[in-house]
Amino acid sequence: MSWSFKKAVDAWHCCRISLLKESLFYGLSLNRSGNIFDVNKFITDPWAGNLKVGRAILDCSFVVDGDTEPLNILDTVTGANRKNVWYVTGFQWIRDLQAVGGNSSRKYVRHVVSAFINSYRKAGKFWLENESWDSEVVGERIVNWILLYPFFAAGANDKFQRTVLSSLAEHFSHLQKCYKAETDPYPRLIALKALIYCYCSMKTDQHRKVGRSAHEMYEIIGECIDEVGMFKGGSPADHFHIFRSLLETRFVVKNSVADTLDSKFVVMISMMAHITRFFRMCDGGISNHHGAAVHSRVSFMPDRHIIDTALSVVEIGSYADTPTGFCKLETKKSAVIINTKARTARSQFNHPSEPGINIFDLEASFGSNRVLHRSDMSVLYNGLRTRIDEGARTFTKKSTQRDVLLFEGEVQFPNRFFDFAMRREVELAISGQRLGCTDFVLSSIRMDAWIRFVFTAAVRMREINKKSILLSIGASEYMFTFVHDDTNIVTSESRTAYPTIEIGLPINAGHPIELNWSIECLK
Repeated sequence: MSWSFKKAVDAWHCCRISLLKESLFYGLSLNRSGNIFDVNKFITDPWAGNLKVGRAILDCSFVVDGDTEPLNILDTVTGANRKNVWYVTGFQWIRDLQAVGGNSSRKYVRHVVSAFINSYRKAGKFWLENESWDSEVVGERIVNWILLYPFFAAGANDKFQRTVLSSLAEHFSHLQKCYKAETDPYPRLIALKALIYCYCSMKTDQHRKVGRSAHEMYEIIGECIDEVGMFKGGSPADHFHIFRSLLETRFVVKNSVADTLDSKFVVMISMMAHITRFFRMCDGGISNHHGAAVHSRVSFMPDRHIIDTALSVVEIGSYADTPTGFCKLETKKSAVIINTKARTARSQFNHPSEPGINIFDLEASFGSNRVLHRSDMSVLYNGLRTRIDEGARTFTKKSTQRDVLLFEGEVQFPNRFFDFAMRREVELAISGQRLGCTDFVLSSIRMDAWIRFVFTAAVRMREINKKSILLSIGASEYMFTFVHDDTNIVTSESRTAYPTIEIGLPINAGHPIELNWSIECLK
């Protein structure tokens, strides 16, 4: 199928489905017959939940990473609060309550699921609601309800089970009619995964539909990853969730029907697993780099136990290639991942100092602690934060000298109004836990550059001095130091939960400026 013809077909689907959803009869066309599913075909959830998160949800003290206020799940599903709608109505948090177990967890989930179903069914044209009824969200909800059905619904009364199954049929009917209107590949992939789950759980044999949907899923992913197996958006989180979706699809197909997946699926999964392993930090989690755009609005950063499970069931080949646009310095005790490619501004880094120049930003973990969430630079020109990432020319080099791993990167940003250059040299100690960095900045005009350090939410800033700040994570302590005579340091009390430091560097035209900084583990 040619590219132009495919675009025409997609446009036709968008137009047709938009008109269909606006129809007064669309709601009546949705199938609510829960009898199409065989609950004995619902497979057991393969993923481990987070016990700590589950307990916090029950205690109403769970805080989503980056927020400052506890999440109220019940208010969100009923529409009283619209914060984190995608996460809440995707229902993946049920898995964390499953880790807690017990009747109180089951009763809580049943109460929330019932409240959600009653709330949307009372609303007129609920399918037009563009948050909890996006294809991506609906797909995640279907998958999570099917996987976790034995936990929260199997032991419930008949009325609750009928309600859940009829709602699943309604979701499935809606997704069948609408998923082809999705032009973004990510929600379309999640929708296809959900449809495959439904086909595999039906009383009647849907072998051919499983095969067709799996083939369509493979074709879409093939268009979305590059030659080394990395998701083209550049987001490790998006990459992992697509990798996880492939694993889930393979799992449900093999456990429900004859294996209809192409052998190329296995190769693709292996390549994506290799890239996932590259993006792992010392704490077991995955890199926070957000790339050009974050497609996944439902799934937050994956838990380390889910990453362990995903990698443990894949036979990873010996691939030498690494993701384009990233460099990793790694020892037995520390890891640093550096973005080496100029990208558009991150859409979900929720910090008031956006935008940055979005190149050579890095994050670091020491031992089991992720300390540095992000370190990058922003530029202030005529009082405004300036984007200067287009047309960048870069040079990078990685080497090893004595007892340190070295990274050198240089970038030039030609602009209609000024020229700007930055150089970043990073050293990571092989034996200890120390990260050292030297930043050089040069501009053709007078401006202010700000080096930003965004620490993880677990970090506490103590003993803030003129040239150093003592950081702590639990019992571990780290010393953050920087050296420059003409600096202006600002500790930001931002609207997020991330402790932030910004160091201002006034730059005179044609005069380079240098800043040395380091983070070292004390205990």
